[in-house]
Amino acid sequence: MNVHYIDSPKKKYNIAEDVYVWDEFLENEHLKSMLDYFNNQINWRYQNTVETSYCEHTIWGNSFNEQKPKEISKLISIIESKTKIKVKTQEYVGVNGQTKGMNACPHQDCDEKDKDRYVSFILFLSYNNADGDLNFWSDKLENEDYKPDKIVESLAHIPNRLIFFNGRYFHNADAPNQQKLRISFTFRGFHK
Repeated sequence: MNVHYIDSPKKKYNIAEDVYVWDEFLENEHLKSMLDYFNNQINWRYQNTVETSYCEHTIWGNSFNEQKPKEISKLISIIESKTKIKVKTQEYVGVNGQTKGMNACPHQDCDEKDKDRYVSFILFLSYNNADGDLNFWSDKLENEDYKPDKIVESLAHIPNRLIFFNGRYFHNADAPNQQKLRISFTFRGFHK
């Protein structure tokens, strides 16, 4: 896995193998409006759960799979137009919130067989410079199942940072060291 820091769309991405990081992704005005929306206008629920054979977690969140408010549709449109990656089949659209002690467990967003056609976007949206890295894990085959082995890359939670990658990579977000809500917008699905 290679990590590429970009500030404009690439002519060709290698999403099956690489991770892309785009800092200062949104215009400041749109960033402020999205922070206001996520902090003041959505109904946060303690519901975003991952359960695997090796760990489980529940963190704050909300999903927009059924009905997408205009703010969410606009954010998806900006992500797709700026990156030049069109998600043809959306699998999940939502927001994650973590506070102190809410470590997420390593998980995958898609199966290994979908590695050539799946993309996961994570946009860090926080007022504060919350810590807690997004980690990528190596995986090993154990009893015909993939299992996270060790961290191979950690990316800092920097507000207004977009990270996109193939969802087959095991990943998790470490909890921040403070009680303030750290917000991440997630959007993923099939681009081919």
